[in-house]
Amino acid sequence: MARHCPTCNRSSSEVHFYGDFCENCTLERLSHKLHDEILVTVCKRCGRIKLNNQAVEKDDAALEELLAKSFKDFEIKLLSTTQDSAIIEINKYDEDIRGIRKEVKFRYKKFMCQKCNRQSAGYYEGVIQLRGNPEKCARMLHRLEKYYFERDEFISKIEKVNNGVDLYVSSKKLASAFMAERGLKPTMSYELYGLRKGQRLYRNTYALHFD
Repeated sequence: MARHCPTCNRSSSEVHFYGDFCENCTLERLSHKLHDEILVTVCKRCGRIKLNNQAVEKDDAALEELLAKSFKDFEIKLLSTTQDSAIIEINKYDEDIRGIRKEVKFRYKKFMCQKCNRQSAGYYEGVIQLRGNPEKCARMLHRLEKYYFERDEFISKIEKVNNGVDLYVSSKKLASAFMAERGLKPTMSYELYGLRKGQRLYRNTYALHFD
């Protein structure tokens, strides 16, 4: 037996029902909670998006989490995306609302993430000096580039010098970890370059020589 919507009197033989109400009246009733667009804050340099105050890759998992934060009273499933919009499925099980599909537009706002901001400013915390055998220096340079890239850090400058190369690295903590993991024992030196909240800030220099 067909049901009729108590709001508009449409029949369940005409339109889909969610609980006691037809899909049109359900969407209208929830319209103040179902946004037509969401804000996506995207780094103008690397294209990552801001999520939980961090810059993350703009993939389906990140977009779904961002959508879920905008539709916090509902369970959200991302079905498909384009550059400008997403198709989502909306569920609210305690009200017997299941499988509503809706298009949500993306409104973009540009910013510069911390990594790109530091990188563009030439930020570095340490210098790794590679000296000696050119082939061994080149292999070590490649390993360091890969190590920093995989950990979302960077080498801000690579400078060729007599008998080797200098790498200006964004994280001295990573440099120390890299050395320790490989049993390398560089010659160390330190340079004071500033203060932060009364604490002295030092840049480390790691000198490695390969025969």
